[in-house]
This record gives sequence, structure tokens and C-alpha cells, in this order.
Amino acid sequence: MEAFKQMLGELATSKKFMAMIVGVIVAAGAKYGLDLDPAMVNGILALFVAYILGQGLQGFNKDAARIAAVSAASLSEPSTPKADKAVAAMSESVAAKE
Repeated sequence: MEAFKQMLGELATSKKFMAMIVGVIVAAGAKYGLDLDPAMVNGILALFVAYILGQGLQGFNKDAARIAAVSAASLSEPSTPKADKAVAAMSESVAAKE
């Protein structure tokens, strides 16, 4: 149950999730009440999709850069407490996502 609460908290602060909610509201409003031009609604929804994809790619690149930085720090000689702490934090982060 705690994991579910944590997931809801992460969703509530996610830019991608909020963009999706606004997109659904725009689409529902256009279909069930607002007198909007379908081409305009499609353009707005395309912007939301592009934003969500862009945020996803940015997050992916950020994770890849973090992994590369931690790998480089852990492979440096000699091992430092800071590098060891970074590797441990990355391991915990990856384990928490699984």
C-alpha cells in the first residue's frame, strides 16, 4: 500500500502526467460541449504529445548521464568515499524503480 501511495505522489508531481490530464480535458471538452474547431483541437493535442515525448526523452537522457557519471566515478582510481556513496545511491535508485 505504501508503494501505491508513493506512486500516486510521483504521478501528482509529474509534468508528463499533468500534461496528459490537461490533454484529456481538452479532448473531452471538445467532444462533449465546447464548440471548438477539430483542427485546432488536434493541433493542441499534438503539442501535448510532443511535450510529453520531449519530457520522456529528457528524463531518459538524464538517467543515462547519471549512470555514466556514476560509472566513471566508480572506475576512477583510487576509490573515494564520494564515489562509493554515489554508486550506492545509484544502486538504491535503480532497485527502487524495479
